[in-house]
Order: sequence, then C-alpha cells, then structure tokens
Amino acid sequence: MRILTLILLFSYSFSNAQFIQSLGIKGGIAVTNQTWEYQIASVVVDTDKRTGKYFGVNLEFIESKHFSVITEFSYIEKGHHQDVYLTTIDQPELRNKVIFDTKFSYAEFSPLLKVRIEDERFVLYGLLGFRAGYQLSYKSDFYFPLDGNDFNKFLYGIAAGGGIEYKMKQLSIHTEFQYHHDLNTVHQNALVPGGTAVEIKNWGYIICVGVKYYFSQ
Repeated sequence: MRILTLILLFSYSFSNAQFIQSLGIKGGIAVTNQTWEYQIASVVVDTDKRTGKYFGVNLEFIESKHFSVITEFSYIEKGHHQDVYLTTIDQPELRNKVIFDTKFSYAEFSPLLKVRIEDERFVLYGLLGFRAGYQLSYKSDFYFPLDGNDFNKFLYGIAAGGGIEYKMKQLSIHTEFQYHHDLNTVHQNALVPGGTAVEIKNWGYIICVGVKYYFSQ
C-alpha cells in the first residue's frame, strides 16, 4: 500500500511538471563513524571511520531566483571500524591487529532548503535540512554484537552541505558534499544489575556526483 501511494505521488508530480523543476540521481560514498558512550564511569569506545555506499533520488521544486526546495530519497550505509589487538598468554608480546567492521544500512527521506547563486552555466549552492531514516539492516564482525531489540529503527537528524553544478540545456552534472548528524541514538539500553548501558550515535559526511534533468530550460 505504501509503495502504491509513492507511485501515485510520483505520477502526480510528473503530470504537474511546471511545479517540479528537476529530477536528479546521484551516488557516492558515505564516510561515517559512531560515538559509543557507556553510562558506567563515562567510558568512551574509540572507533574509526568506515566507508560505505550512498545513492539518492531527488526532486527540486518551488524554485525562485535564489531559493528552492529539494525532496530526497536515499540509501546510505553507516557504522564504524574498530581496531582490536589480539595476543596470547604464552606470547603476550605478540599483538595481531584485527579490524572489526560494523555496518548499518538505512533508507532516508530528506526535505532540504537549497540556496544558490548561478549564471548561465554554473550553479553554486548550499543545502540545509532535516533527515528521517529507517534501519534496513545491521551486521557486525565484532565478537559481541549488539542486541537488535535495543535499536531505534527510526532515526532523525540534520543535513548541511553544498555543491557545484554545471548546466547543459536541460541536463546538468554536479558534485556535492553533505554533513550528517543524528539527533537521536542508534542504540540505547537500560542499565541493569550486572550489565552495562551504552548510547550510540551516528555522524558522517557524504561525497557524491550526480546528474539532473530540468523539465524546462
């Protein structure tokens, strides 16, 4: 039913192309990390950035001279890498470095305000808006994976960035940078006797390239 509703909305949008200014697709990389904070003694786990995939489809509408609104639907991979050094009792001086990968994938929706300066060919623009995401999957190489029952399936946060676009009649190509910061937690469990409570949040940035089609010149 939800898929049918989206198809009807897209069909209505394209039938009113004077309202929709452009349709774009883009793809690139998402360089993300996570903050892990334990409630006991304020322990913070050191994590490293991981590189994942990013794909998006967007519609641009309500265009004025310097402002427009973008509605974006995207797929993004988030998470972190963690370096762990393994040793043995017999040979404690030997340390083998193992990198554990933790990946979350999300489907996201973003309404964005676009502010731009343009001439006949080039468009320089900035973006600012809200993001809402739904967790699609979780996978971790770590020995002690998280309990999926404690995940927040729905995340929300902010997006800010900018880019440069080159126009060729009704087509254009662009490169873009975005910074993403989640406002709620990926995972948060209650402190129980004999256990620990950890709070995890996402942050990261996106580098991508895309193609856009304008319905009118």
